[in-house]
Amino acid sequence: MESMSGSGSDPAAAFDILHIAVYNDHRRTLEPRVSCLAVISAQLEALQRNDWPEEGAGVATAFAFTLPASATEAGALDSTGAVAVSRWSGERSFVPRPAFEELVRAPPFSVLLGCDSWKVASPVVFPSSRHSDRAVQAVHVQAAGTGRTHTFTFCLVRAGPGSHKDCWMTSRVLMGDYGNV
Repeated sequence: MESMSGSGSDPAAAFDILHIAVYNDHRRTLEPRVSCLAVISAQLEALQRNDWPEEGAGVATAFAFTLPASATEAGALDSTGAVAVSRWSGERSFVPRPAFEELVRAPPFSVLLGCDSWKVASPVVFPSSRHSDRAVQAVHVQAAGTGRTHTFTFCLVRAGPGSHKDCWMTSRVLMGDYGNV
C-alpha cells in the first residue's frame, strides 16, 4: 500500500481537495465524484501540517470534511449558529468546531497532528451488501517524535439531502483496523 506523507506522494485528487479547502477559507467543496481515499487523504495531509498556512488550518479542514448535523436536528447548531459535525469518537452525537478541535487535540486523535507519515492499511470496504452509502478504510499513522505506529479506521458515509448530497464524508474515526476484518 502506498505511503502518504508531506513529500509529494499524495494522490492528485487529495491535493486538489486540500488546496481548495485551505485556500478557500475552508469552505466545503466536496463533490460526489471525490473518492473515500481522497477525503481521508485531505484530512490526514491537513492534520499532518496543522498550522499551515495558518494556525489550526488542518483541524479546520478535517472539520470541513466531517459529516455535518442536519440543521433541523436538535443540537445541530451551537449558540453562535455554527454548524456542528459528527463526533469522531464513535458516539452518535454532533459537536461544534471548538469541541471538535478539542477532540482532535486530545488522545487518541492527537497523534494525527503533525504525524511523521501515514499509509493506507486496508482497501476501501463497503460493509453492507445492501447499502453502498457506507465505507471504511484503515490507515497506519506514524506519530511524530516517537515513531510509534497507530492504526485508525475512518468510517465514511455518503451524505444525504443538502449541499453535500452524495458526497463522501467522515462520520467516525475508530482506533484499530476494522478495514481488514
